[in-house]
Amino acid sequence: MTRVRAMVVVAVALIVSGCGVAMYDSRMNKTLDNLKYEAKLNNFLEKAAEGKFKELNVYLRVPKPMVEDKLGLANIQPGAIDHGATFTGAPAAPAAKEGETPPALPPMKLHVLVRQKPKKAAAKKGETPPDAAAAARGSFVADVKGILSELGPDAASDKSPTNVSMGRNAFKEFKFTAGNGDDVRVYFADANKGDLEVALVFDVPQAIRTTPMAVSGIEYCLKSFALGTPARNLFNGKAATGSKSGTPEPGVF
Repeated sequence: MTRVRAMVVVAVALIVSGCGVAMYDSRMNKTLDNLKYEAKLNNFLEKAAEGKFKELNVYLRVPKPMVEDKLGLANIQPGAIDHGATFTGAPAAPAAKEGETPPALPPMKLHVLVRQKPKKAAAKKGETPPDAAAAARGSFVADVKGILSELGPDAASDKSPTNVSMGRNAFKEFKFTAGNGDDVRVYFADANKGDLEVALVFDVPQAIRTTPMAVSGIEYCLKSFALGTPARNLFNGKAATGSKSGTPEPGVF
């Protein structure tokens, strides 16, 4: 009996030891995956935009080497959006032969449109306050298409955006060809039950559509994007899910 008991104890110890090793390996692999992911983000993306983006809890890392400027879209009705900005940047020119000057590549643009549902004003007793800003607004998708009509007539297509996933993020995607031939890729996202809505509008010239900036840059921009609480966590140095982590994973909203 003593011998059998000893064998059972040894067997249990081996099982526990094996589970410990498996758990250690799992954690190590996850850490390595996070480090690789972070390296890719840093390789293809700029640091997160701050200012009004941070204030609105919109976590956005744009492809390198893009810089922020004023919104480069003019066809915007008063009150249609609450914040907008345009990021621009061109990929590095390909290596040229000795004695030749490499051709300058056209810049890619990223227009960002943000809408936040206005808070209801305090009503007088027995009255419902009119919400002029909300009443003047149509659906976000429709309003964005109206804004983008300046890029070409295809923006007004009645085709509905399609659902796409980028990493752990979900978007509604709408694509069309601009009047100048550029590829325009629009990604809609929302958080807080629609109280916060964002449109990411990538304007990609044909000459750079296959460059790492346009391919991997856009991919990782979308994968790292976050809204609402996940965005606030990332700005505070935590993982998007809320757990403390030195390597934030893709945002979830």
